Amino acid sequence: MTTGRTGCCPSCHGTHQLRIDGSLRRHPSARKRTCPGSGGTNLCALGGPCWRTTETGRAAVTQLTEALSRRNSVTIIAIDFDGTLVEYRYPDIGPDVPGAFEWVRKLQDAGAKLILWTMRDGDTLAAAVEHCRARGIEFWGVNANPDQSWSTSPKQYAHAYIDDANLYCPVKLAGRRAVVDWDIVGPAALKLVTA
Repeated sequence: MTTGRTGCCPSCHGTHQLRIDGSLRRHPSARKRTCPGSGGTNLCALGGPCWRTTETGRAAVTQLTEALSRRNSVTIIAIDFDGTLVEYRYPDIGPDVPGAFEWVRKLQDAGAKLILWTMRDGDTLAAAVEHCRARGIEFWGVNANPDQSWSTSPKQYAHAYIDDANLYCPVKLAGRRAVVDWDIVGPAALKLVTA
């Protein structure tokens, strides 16, 4: 079953799509030419060797397939800080968003791997991590997915991203700006982890 584009062949300049089952398919906009390294089964716009036939490509496919097979056992959730866990007061730390830390602890207790996913860095990031630690939250990753060895992209892989800036994320007014509405987001995220 294909759930969308999860990786592209660098040799083919994005003309192959890696599917959840580990197979490749030709991108719909690719010119029809056979990829010489694929035994004639995969199509490539430029005729270069298909990434699945290279050592690096095979390793990437293996790592991604393993990561996807673990998906059903552990859910990775990336969580923003300002506007999601605390009200906006950057570079200071605002008051806790109502319900945020209670729900994040429930996610943590249910076995979710949590990534703090924030624009903060340096001292402001260290302060955010300590703020969360003082409330019982230990992040599996901070602005990084420790298991993401199959891609060097700065975007870190997670099953879900909780952020007040996400389109359609339920928010409510708290202080000067809107924040995540954990009365709605919390139960939905927990359902994702425990399903």
